[in-house]
Parts: sequence; C-alpha cells; structure tokens
Amino acid sequence: MSSNGSVVTGIEPPTILLLKNSWTTLTNWASLLLTSVP
Repeated sequence: MSSNGSVVTGIEPPTILLLKNSWTTLTNWASLLLTSVP
C-alpha cells in the first residue's frame, strides 16, 4: 500500500493525501461531465 516516497516511514504527508483526494475528485467530476454531455 506504500507509494514512491512513503516506503521508509509508511505514512504519507498530509499534502500528498490532499493532492490525491483533490485529483480523484477532479477526475470524478471530469468523468461525470463527459458522460453528461450528449
């Protein structure tokens, strides 16, 4: 479950988590918009 920089500590910095969450939210919105377009 560890990504590139979190191999040593095993805990990702809050900024990385925020970036991941915002990115997933953006991709979800993008997919919703794309599917809603006729």
